[in-house]
Amino acid sequence: MQNILFDTTRGDTKTIDGMPIGQTTPAPVTATNLTATGPTTLAGVGSSVPQQAYNAVATAPTANALALTGANITGGSDEVWLNLTAALSAGAAADLPTVAQLVAAMTAAGLVPVIGSTFILNLMNSSSGAYAWTITAGTGWTLNGTMTAAQNTYRKCLVTLTSLTAATLQSLGEYAITGGI
Repeated sequence: MQNILFDTTRGDTKTIDGMPIGQTTPAPVTATNLTATGPTTLAGVGSSVPQQAYNAVATAPTANALALTGANITGGSDEVWLNLTAALSAGAAADLPTVAQLVAAMTAAGLVPVIGSTFILNLMNSSSGAYAWTITAGTGWTLNGTMTAAQNTYRKCLVTLTSLTAATLQSLGEYAITGGI
């Protein structure tokens, strides 16, 4: 075993990672307190945006079509439930907003839309008429799979932003609404 001696009378202070050898606690540091005046986000931590959102639209379709807004289909960072509750007397179309309108609504809701971001959109049909809603594309959308939701079911879809003006809506299946709404 080899002993190494340091002559500290000459001011030789040896360190390991900036800490003097033999010191048992870290040297004091100066820290700055950070404060925020509103909601803050650090990689999703401390965000004021909910992970899930529930939106309901009771507006009756005009000429069997309902124009959805960007706010109807956003609001949650992971999942959005859109409940279409209007009484139907025939099948009707739920027209998606343009992708640009969706992006603007996401931003207004505190979300940060980026290319490649995804979320789940559940379109619920709890209307009193025994008819289906059919999701139709607004400008910038590509629809993949079946896009209908029969009465008392919901259509689960994956929304993917392929650009800030284009998105895909991929059907993940239709499911029964059980236990009431």
